[in-house]
Amino acid sequence: MISVRSPDQHPPGRVHHFRLSVRILAGLVSFTIIAGSLEIGLRLWSFATDAVARRKDDIYGRLYSPEELRPSEQALPRQGGRCVRQHLVGMHWDPRFGLASKTLDMACAKELFKPAKTKVVLLGGSTMGGALAPNYLTTIDYYAFARDENFVSINLAESFARLSDMSARFIHEIIELRPNVAVFLVGFNEFHAMQYGGLPGDDFYWTAGVSRRVHHPMMFLLDKAIDSSKLAQALLIETGIYLSPRATRKIDLTLVDQEVDYYFRTQEYTSVLCRQYSIKCFFILQPTPLVQSNLNDRDHLIVQERLKYFPQSQEIMTRGYALLKRGRNGNFVLDASGLFDGVADAYFDVDHFTKIGNALLGKYIHDAVLQSEH
Repeated sequence: MISVRSPDQHPPGRVHHFRLSVRILAGLVSFTIIAGSLEIGLRLWSFATDAVARRKDDIYGRLYSPEELRPSEQALPRQGGRCVRQHLVGMHWDPRFGLASKTLDMACAKELFKPAKTKVVLLGGSTMGGALAPNYLTTIDYYAFARDENFVSINLAESFARLSDMSARFIHEIIELRPNVAVFLVGFNEFHAMQYGGLPGDDFYWTAGVSRRVHHPMMFLLDKAIDSSKLAQALLIETGIYLSPRATRKIDLTLVDQEVDYYFRTQEYTSVLCRQYSIKCFFILQPTPLVQSNLNDRDHLIVQERLKYFPQSQEIMTRGYALLKRGRNGNFVLDASGLFDGVADAYFDVDHFTKIGNALLGKYIHDAVLQSEH
């Protein structure tokens, strides 16, 4: 006969450990459910309150044609589309000039430039690169040169690129192409890295992650883990418990003056190369509502949204742009910063333009290049 031990025959210690294990398991399950629910809720809230996404959808619906919204449109040959391959996934780093999401086919570009009367290379950040333009039909380079057969152009703008990044690429790739014209869209990105704790002259991507990845790889992995969770960001970053490299800092505004010094040294060196290789170089100050004097209600809202996350952004840009407009030692920028004053629906956000803004800046660039030829 097999005897079965009744429950009250189990040793008290085993019963205690069993009950403790059940409680721990129940606690872990409850924690996971609560944390998961909060994570989903925060993600849904973030999506629902994304002002840029709502504004983008509104503007696309009101201003863009179906053809302009078609994402499959390829760049025209005269805008160098087949000569530039863009990597849309992951970070691609060039050891000579930093972030390089675009790879230039030099042989293709030289062939494109060979018969052209006016050969233009466009450099800048994501604004010049056509961010938020669904296809080439509403990009700055299309508005600038597509309707004038005397021009061919190649766009090598990169996200967050500042003049020093552009100049490095100019040295290593652009001079060899022998363009007639190089257009640098400058200003906004010069002052971006410092808002994350970068020093004057520091690259944005270096400041916001690459430096940590190189010097403190374990901290970089922690950063990536926190960035992947809205709940972790709310608990650790927004409370100030953890200082992420992608969290904004309060800065001493004298850093703006040092940044402008660095900018003009870079422009001076770049201009020497432009003259040496007979390239007409234009340094154009990027429009932004942060420095505009005439803001409509929509643009005022865009500025206020920016200041929620970058509280010093307006005073940094106002100070920096004022210094850039003065020029230094014979080096000047073309001031397009007020180009959109009084113009409705020119901005998606403080540094990206709608088709209206891109068309105005494209015409400004075309006219500046054309006038320099006479």
